Amino acid sequence: MIKQAVTGTGRAEKEQVGRMVCVLLGIAVHDRMDATDALATAICGLLRAREPVADERPRRDWRAALGRSLRGRR
Repeated sequence: MIKQAVTGTGRAEKEQVGRMVCVLLGIAVHDRMDATDALATAICGLLRAREPVADERPRRDWRAALGRSLRGRR
């Protein structure tokens, strides 16, 4: 679920998830995969919190949802 939310595919490698987290948040994290794991989990939680019935509704664009959340809008 976390890989799907962050990279768009559930089959992403750990390094791919880490790189995507850095891209999404505009940060650089080197040699700290545990940090990117935690951030990926937070991003997934944020996206799921915005859609409480996500499994029953069509998937929305995660980039737009993340941008709205970072700007403080729904």
